[in-house]
This record gives sequence, structure tokens and C-alpha cells, in this order.
Amino acid sequence: MKNIVIQHQDKGFFKEKVSVIVPVYNSSAYLEACVQSIASQSYQNLEILLIDDGSTDSSAILATKLSKQDPRVKVFEKTINTGRSATRNFGLDHASGEYVVFVDSDDELVPNAITRMIKKIKIDGSDGVVGSIVVEYEAHSELKDSDDSYYKIKFNAHKKVTDDLLFNFHASSCGVLFKTEKIRNLALRYPEGLNYEDAYFHWVYFSQCLTISFLSTPVYKYIRRPVSVMSQTFERAEGIAIQHLYIAEHIFRFWEARGELQTRYPTVFRLLEEFFWLAYRYSQNYEKALVVYECSKIIRNFNLPLGYASDSLKQIYEGNYGFLFPNSSVVQGQNEQTSQDFARFLQLKSIINSFFPNNTFRRKVIISIGRKVLKRKKHK
Repeated sequence: MKNIVIQHQDKGFFKEKVSVIVPVYNSSAYLEACVQSIASQSYQNLEILLIDDGSTDSSAILATKLSKQDPRVKVFEKTINTGRSATRNFGLDHASGEYVVFVDSDDELVPNAITRMIKKIKIDGSDGVVGSIVVEYEAHSELKDSDDSYYKIKFNAHKKVTDDLLFNFHASSCGVLFKTEKIRNLALRYPEGLNYEDAYFHWVYFSQCLTISFLSTPVYKYIRRPVSVMSQTFERAEGIAIQHLYIAEHIFRFWEARGELQTRYPTVFRLLEEFFWLAYRYSQNYEKALVVYECSKIIRNFNLPLGYASDSLKQIYEGNYGFLFPNSSVVQGQNEQTSQDFARFLQLKSIINSFFPNNTFRRKVIISIGRKVLKRKKHK
């Protein structure tokens, strides 16, 4: 790593420490460039937390080497891989700065990013800053147009928070400056064991803010790689896309616990529909029945009033699945169109619930076996 020159800074703007949390897992090929992009920031009052999540390559060794070159770099080593959410939560537990920035170990910060965000939050007095993200491609370059639309902040502004606003900027935790105190006051944690954890953090954190600052200038460089969660989503990897609905359920439970769910019903249904179609579109055909079931279950479990629901969600709730499964047949004893696969799934689900209760090891085993059998049938 290149030598870093500590620059003189205006203490009025730069007295607060920023904790930069970097989960590290098998990223030895990218880690030095990542840390260099952080350490060379014009904003120097940083602590850089490198948390190795049980890497099997030389990442931990490289992280230790980098910490010897810059005293602001602190290294933590976990012996077991626990995932990005758990690793970020570990970083939050050890962060001592007034602000938090998240950086993935195979991405980079844009020069002067933290200075721009600190200046913006200090001038505006906002609860957080969201900047544009620039994307580079090792995979899925066909997504450039949609990425440009999604990750680019289109305005430099200081805005009052509304639920509508939260739908209109990217939900990445990267490219964002968070207040540590607010995170802790909310007891906010990433949901462990799930993908799309950034969406959960986005909706929980920003739904509790009064104002947000925005920067159209890029502050973060995201590199699309073949092994990323989003690449797996677009390639319809098994069991991935449906987790959008699990994340939605976590968000709704947070609002419910704070007595806010009823006041947010229009947002709840809008978010549920958005996440449903993402899950449905990017799931394998043999998984779509489960996606429909999970969506219907959320509506029932939260007793959501259908007056706020779209026609699609109403049909799902009422059991009219024909618009989702074109090759359908009438199930005996029912008055609506239902996919044969979906009917078989519901019967199996009822049996499983009776003999294999939730959160038991034997339930996980039988569901895994069932999915494999159904997958083999589909491919015959």
C-alpha cells in the first residue's frame, strides 16, 4: 500500500471520527486496492475495521500486513464464516466513530468521498448522506443502463423523509454515511443468514430519519463480479430470489414492533408487491409456487387490509393463481384456477407443518430432499 500523507484539515468539519467497516472474505486479490482507496481519502480521521470472516485464502495475512502500514487499520479475525450480515454487525459492535461507512472488500471508495459526505451532513444537519455509485463490470454488463438509472442519485439536495422518497434512491448500504448513534438507538442489525440485507437496513434506518442529504457525485465504485449475490439473482440461483420476501417480512416486523405498520399500509403493499415480483421473476420455475405461498402468508400473518392491495396481490391472497401459472387446471373442490404444482406444494406444506415443526433440523432435511426431488422431476 502506498504511503499516505496526512493532510491538514479544518477541525470544524473534520473532528468526528468515521468508522469504515469492511467485511473480508476470500478477497486477497482485491483487498489492497480497497484499503488503499479508503486510507488515501482526504478525510483522515478514520478507523478502518477489516473483519476477516473465516477466509480460506491469504486475506487475513494481507489484512494484518496492511494494518502494520497504517495505524488506523484494525484487523479482526473470525475462525468461522458467518456471512456478510453477521460480519457487518460485528463491525458495528466495534465501531468507535460518530459515523459509519460500509465498504465491500472487492469494491473501492471514490477519492474525496468521505470529505464530501461529511461536509454535506454537517451543513444540512441531516440524519444521513446518500451518494451516487459508479459501476464497473466483470459480469452482466448488459445491466449498465438499469444500473445507471438505479445507482445514480439525480439531485444534490437535502430532503424531508417520506415513504415515497425511500423508493426513489438506491438501497445499497455502500455509498452512504450513517450516524452511529442513530443505528444504536434503533438497535439496528443486519438480518443474519439472509441475502438482500442492504434493503432491510435501508428501509429501517431511513424510515426513522427526519431528513436525508443526497450527492449526485459518485462516492463509491461497485464492481459487478460473477460470484456476487446480485449475479446469482440474475442467473436464478436456487433459493436466492425468494429471500426478497423474507426481507420484507423482517421490515414489516420492525414497523409492527414500533406500532407503525398500520400507518404505513400503502408503503407495505407497495414494497411487498415490488419484492414479490423480484422474487417471482428471478426464481426457478419449480420455486415459483413457494414464492406465491410466502407472499400470501405475509398478507395473512400481518392481517393486512386488502383495500390497499393491488389486483395482483388480491388475486394471490384469494387463491386465484391462473395469471401466474398459464398451464393451470381446476383443482377439485376449488372455484379458482390453480397451478397443479402449487396445489401439490400446498398439500405437502400442510403435511410438513404437522410432522416437521418450524425451526427443527428434521424440517430442514425434509424440505431440502423435497426440493431436490421436485427439481429432478422438472428436468426430466
